Amino acid sequence: MNFYALANAWWFALLVPLVVFYFLKLRRPRQEVTSLALWRQVLSDQRVNSPFQKFKRNILLLLQVALLSLLVLAVMQPVLTGGAERVNRLPILIDTSASMAALDGRGGTARLDEARARVRELIEDLPSGQEVSLIAFNSTARRLTEFTDNKRILREALSQLEVSDVPGDVTEALRMTEGLARTVSADTPIDKVLLVSDGNLPGDIEFALPFDIEFHKLAAGGTNFGVTALGAARVGTRDWEVFVRIEGTRAAEGGVTVSISQGGEAAGEERVFLGPGESRRVAFRLDGSTATSVEVRINPDAFDSLAADNTAWLSLPAARPLTVYVPADLSAYRHALEALEGVTLYPSADGGESSLALRVGVADTNPKRQR
Repeated sequence: MNFYALANAWWFALLVPLVVFYFLKLRRPRQEVTSLALWRQVLSDQRVNSPFQKFKRNILLLLQVALLSLLVLAVMQPVLTGGAERVNRLPILIDTSASMAALDGRGGTARLDEARARVRELIEDLPSGQEVSLIAFNSTARRLTEFTDNKRILREALSQLEVSDVPGDVTEALRMTEGLARTVSADTPIDKVLLVSDGNLPGDIEFALPFDIEFHKLAAGGTNFGVTALGAARVGTRDWEVFVRIEGTRAAEGGVTVSISQGGEAAGEERVFLGPGESRRVAFRLDGSTATSVEVRINPDAFDSLAADNTAWLSLPAARPLTVYVPADLSAYRHALEALEGVTLYPSADGGESSLALRVGVADTNPKRQR
């Protein structure tokens, strides 16, 4: 039993005035009578109403004593522990990947804020004999606190959580927790792990876990539009074709403006309409004469719960001629390639070979030089 309960046990002293008051409340008046023949029943009742008989047979007094005892126990708040030396340790894994910034509706709550609220409630109701360690994870994992029952430390670590614009992967966090479980003693076991996430995680774990996982899945965010693919391909000798894929969630529907900039200057814009769960591919042609950076941004007309996937970037090198090594005796191949614009053949037509041609066409088989 905890010390707080024992310190409040003095409230049981209230039982003494309750019993004393009950014994003193009944006072019979004294009367003189000529005969006791008619008062035998009264004498019998008087014997029954002696202090100890009265205490044994009065149900009302027993109920009052029981009620007062229960009230005192409620004030004491006793806690029984099965072995004071045993401490349970509970790791809590909190997802901080990009999807945790999604709102549950227009002007709603972010997934990470909802996760904070749930974990904070667990911390405030932390039972005696249990220690918690907070672990944040996205594409990597980071341990925020040691195992502790200090609620102030846990609350401060919880308030410092921030979303990272990277995918979520719980594997490293589980490996970290597995290592913690193998290093603790038998008196401080890790039997269970709490996982708080919106569920956008890989489903396969390829290693055994010595503990159970209690998954606190958060509700999914609202409708969302985002860039799911961005790439480029050479077109001609000096141009790039940049293609963008835009997708929406199953409930997302509406128009989306796709704009692209090259080197910080606007280079194109296109409007597309997405139905529920649909995707669209948009292509832009850009000048590739110099190395440049490309930024693609979408602006949905409808509500968009997550802004992190509305922008994507791509770095493009300068388009340059393709150098191809073709031995001089392969005249047919050389003739076909010479007709292509932007292709330079080695060795040259006069039979000379540059060092570049040798590096392209001849493999070095010396293992020492390869290393």
